Amino acid sequence: MAPLLLLSLLLLLSSTSLQAQQNITLGSSLTPEGPSSFWLSPSGDFAFGFRPIEGNTSSYLLAVWFDKTSDKTVVWYAKTNDPDPALVHVSSGSQLLLNSNGALSLQDPTGTEVWNPRVVGAVYAAMLNTGNFVLAAADGSTKWGTFNNPADTILPTQVLTPGMKLRSRIIPTDYSNGRFLLDLQSIGVFLYTVAVPSGKMYDYYWSMAGNTTKLVFNATGMVYITLDNGTQISVTSGVTGSMLDYYHRATFDPDGVFRQYRCPKKFSNLSSQAWSVVDFKPPNICDSQLTNDGSGICGFNSYCTFNGTNNQSICLCPEQYSFIDEERKYKGCKPDFQPQSCDLDEAAAIMQFKMIPMNNVDWPLADHEEYSPITKDKCQQLCLADCFCPVAVFHDKSNTCWKKKMPLSNGKMGDNVERTLFIKLRECTRDFSQKIGEGGFGSVFEGKLNEDRVAVKCLESARQGKKEFLAEVETIGSIEHINLVRLLGFCVEKAHRILVYEYMPRSSLDQWIYYRHNNAPLDWGTRCRIILDIAKGLCYLHEECRRKIAHLDVKPQNILLDENFNAKLADFGLSKLIDRDQSQVVTVMRGTPGYMAPEWLTSQITEKVDIYSFGVVVMEVICGRKNIDNSEPEESIYLINLLREKAQKNLLIDMIDKQCDDMVLHKDEVIQMMRLGMWCLQNDSSRRPSMSTVVKVLEGTMTVETCMDYNFFSAYLVLSVQGNQSAYSAPPPASV
Repeated sequence: MAPLLLLSLLLLLSSTSLQAQQNITLGSSLTPEGPSSFWLSPSGDFAFGFRPIEGNTSSYLLAVWFDKTSDKTVVWYAKTNDPDPALVHVSSGSQLLLNSNGALSLQDPTGTEVWNPRVVGAVYAAMLNTGNFVLAAADGSTKWGTFNNPADTILPTQVLTPGMKLRSRIIPTDYSNGRFLLDLQSIGVFLYTVAVPSGKMYDYYWSMAGNTTKLVFNATGMVYITLDNGTQISVTSGVTGSMLDYYHRATFDPDGVFRQYRCPKKFSNLSSQAWSVVDFKPPNICDSQLTNDGSGICGFNSYCTFNGTNNQSICLCPEQYSFIDEERKYKGCKPDFQPQSCDLDEAAAIMQFKMIPMNNVDWPLADHEEYSPITKDKCQQLCLADCFCPVAVFHDKSNTCWKKKMPLSNGKMGDNVERTLFIKLRECTRDFSQKIGEGGFGSVFEGKLNEDRVAVKCLESARQGKKEFLAEVETIGSIEHINLVRLLGFCVEKAHRILVYEYMPRSSLDQWIYYRHNNAPLDWGTRCRIILDIAKGLCYLHEECRRKIAHLDVKPQNILLDENFNAKLADFGLSKLIDRDQSQVVTVMRGTPGYMAPEWLTSQITEKVDIYSFGVVVMEVICGRKNIDNSEPEESIYLINLLREKAQKNLLIDMIDKQCDDMVLHKDEVIQMMRLGMWCLQNDSSRRPSMSTVVKVLEGTMTVETCMDYNFFSAYLVLSVQGNQSAYSAPPPASV
């Protein structure tokens, strides 16, 4: 029994010694540069120390951050002890010292103290696995900790009590005090707009009231407030999935939204590690309570629109206005034209200025004058003739007109698409002289709008009727997603039908995978990201919109790339909206040869035709060739036929793009991607995966179906055999 007791004592002493090594002893110090710039938690998940400021590597924060995430997300940073605490930052040559008096002291290169937590007598410090950096007493109790002095973020197990606050950053890369404050009071939690730089609190724009004792981010991922009677009221809905598999945080972001995030600790090779939003408050900040003072959620003369896809508010300027500071949009918008002179008579004002309509936009607190009842035309005329009126808002149902005054505040916009008059578009495209492409329904020109490059699609009325035009506007204008090309405006005036899109500088995917433009081969990582982007765009159309949207013409020419090769789906001219209770929609045959699913022969069409087309695109991306290429030997002209043959002979490796060494190096991953493509190419549409399943496979949370039919065929191949090939043409050039 004695040897066993001795062994137990030895193990206990060993464990205690190990724990002691994890504590930071008096006399320890950190410097911004060199090997001793931070202290890690025992798990290695968190670090405390000096962190270079983004964009200014000669200046450092004293911070806590996630050390294993790809972006090393900062969750705490030191601020002064003033009533309105300001950011503390130092230069290289500074030092953080835990001195012999048990005090933590931050000193600049001259030895002058610039920050301390106002605590002495600590026996040691520790960076805990919870993300809390503490100064501890001899009995292990906390004398001071970052959890009790939060910046803009809270972590699981952290508790806020009345009087504690979170202050947003001014912008994501500038940790200075921002325009929003979360204030926990004894009567509830309140979100305020705040003046910068004075710190004056304006009106609150969201609240959760009650006799509050604390705000808790518990270990199961729930954020809630506790009332004095013990009732818990959820602030966020909590996380899904295991807490052990994800990192968690809740941050009061620079746009004034309190968001709960999670980030996977492990991730597949097909996707990057990233934070995703679990829940947020307020649900739509653009619809939050108005603030009587200040500019509101966005800066003066701008308006707020909410993107429900990525849970971000966006501040925009009206037509012919631009941001004073593009990086710091909270500073507001300025007109890009000489303001109207009060010396102009009414006739001259009407000749020089024109009202450009925008749907569902308002600045509700900037009234100059009100007229009711009145017509829309008369409302515009009154504003045109008034040199003090930059904007007029008209309400159709009540026939009421409000003339607005500068500066405009509390601006917000609904979901409808902005309308832009044709004369403005002709000006911004230099009379349509810079042609950059031609699609199935018209030509595409490069232009400028508010100093931004845009793509202007001029539709040929003889080739696309009003019905098709309005269908495209309705489809694109009602949705917004990071992997869908954004519609900025449209015009339908007389014979002119024009769509204005965001500009995509890398053009279309076909120019990068067919090697027609002497572009360098895309590496495997870029191809993976492009495929995932396409999948996410289609998943949004099929499963996340109010009505399902079938694109019906998925092909490389309709996949556009931005400067960083992020992919976005374009050209919704063939789209069909499908009610949620409809399983299919009957339509005439359309699409592009080679990408058409077998069920086009029956005209019983669902969104599964897009999944077939996606499978074809996946194969083209992997093989680096067109799916129908008459320059190939006869047996290889049709990519789908070649795929069937190689799959049956287990020779898929023969199809990998040989012009890219990186593809060959990752051949096992490439073949797995090909199997995903083949799953999407199943002749029986019911056996194809949904796009949400495809996304899960690409993100590594699901595997590819193993039992597949390799007898692939397409509607085009059947029609070709039947002698109807002449009814179809080769894929058109890239379109917007």
